[in-house]
Amino acid sequence: MAADFDIELQDAVDPLVLALDVGSTASRGALYDALGRPVGRRAKVAHSFTTATDGTSEIDPDQVVEEITTIVDRLTETLGERTVAGVAMDTFASSMVVVGADGAPLTPCFTYADSRCRKQIAALREELDDEALQQRTGTRVHVSYWPARLRWLADQRPEVVAGAAHYLSLGDYVLHRLTGTLGTGTSTASWTGMVDRHTATWYPELVEICGITPDQLPRSTTSTTRWRWRRGGRPRSPRAGRLSRGPAGSPPSPTGWLPTSAWVPTTRPRSAPPARPPGRCGSWSGRCPRSCRPGCGATASPTTGRCSAARSTTSGGRWPGPT
Repeated sequence: MAADFDIELQDAVDPLVLALDVGSTASRGALYDALGRPVGRRAKVAHSFTTATDGTSEIDPDQVVEEITTIVDRLTETLGERTVAGVAMDTFASSMVVVGADGAPLTPCFTYADSRCRKQIAALREELDDEALQQRTGTRVHVSYWPARLRWLADQRPEVVAGAAHYLSLGDYVLHRLTGTLGTGTSTASWTGMVDRHTATWYPELVEICGITPDQLPRSTTSTTRWRWRRGGRPRSPRAGRLSRGPAGSPPSPTGWLPTSAWVPTTRPRSAPPARPPGRCGSWSGRCPRSCRPGCGATASPTTGRCSAARSTTSGGRWPGPT
């Protein structure tokens, strides 16, 4: 049933905003006017995750792109000469899509419920200080977050890791397919479990520990960015131009697209991390997330901020854990 404050298009106050939501059971969309009122009809395309007893929980990312394209078509086909000034999208949190150099997906979208990386959890908890990790990223070692999933991919699907150009959240993938932009929102990135909450940027030491490189991650931004809807890409909404169309004969103007996740962990930059607990490596108050032996006494490198003792250990330079 429509809410009492729903209005018709002719009563809407510009600018109009298109809101898109990718949830666990459906993708949805609606238009809103400058006063926050829903305008006209809403659109919904149902879907479901592919699941299995081994912990599999996946969805085809291109299916979601098609759903979003369909929703945009339905919501813009009656706009006439009215235009959409901005687009906002949220998706279910803690997702991952691995893409190759051509932007095509190498994997399905792994959802927050995919638990096949549970065997990698124990090893990571031996290697990382869970408490220090939580203080730095706001998350602990868990099957929903990327560190364990990246280790699982390296163990079980090395061919995917070898061909990976970028690791994206679902909303980032949709953004890239429809606009050609490779980027992410800070809240989306924080749900990977790999963002330093003190700086609101990727946590470089954790990225290294996970076996990937910073250039394989989308640029994270804390500010509103203006992008153009991708023209000539596939799939593309036939009526996508309505999102940014100006006067007749004028070139399309940029449209804001703000991808985010459904829930937002704390990512506000802090002035300094809390004091290190007794018995931790001196670099804990810097940037190193590794577990350290009691009384280690090592300090962070002044150039990299990494534990000065880590590279002298075994296991490929990774700290072997508490002893």
